[in-house]
Amino acid sequence: MTLPKSHKEIVYVHSGQLRMAGQNIKKNELAILSSGEELEIICQQQKAGILIMVGEPLNEPVDRGGPFVMNIKAEIQKAFTDYQSGKFGQV
Repeated sequence: MTLPKSHKEIVYVHSGQLRMAGQNIKKNELAILSSGEELEIICQQQKAGILIMVGEPLNEPVDRGGPFVMNIKAEIQKAFTDYQSGKFGQV
């Protein structure tokens, strides 16, 4: 499988281990792949469980705070306020 050059890709190994892109990746490890790279996965045990995430970047600003990821600091502050007041996730 060839990964699109316009996308970002990561692989998370949740069980077992494997060899990919010339590196060994063990359980609970995350690998960041290069765009346009040919993806070949080789299991080093009988079974390995992985999650492959591929997506086109939004090219938007990113702000982080605690467990929250938003576009601007004001959105982070609102998320904390909503969470602390019990309104988190409600419109």
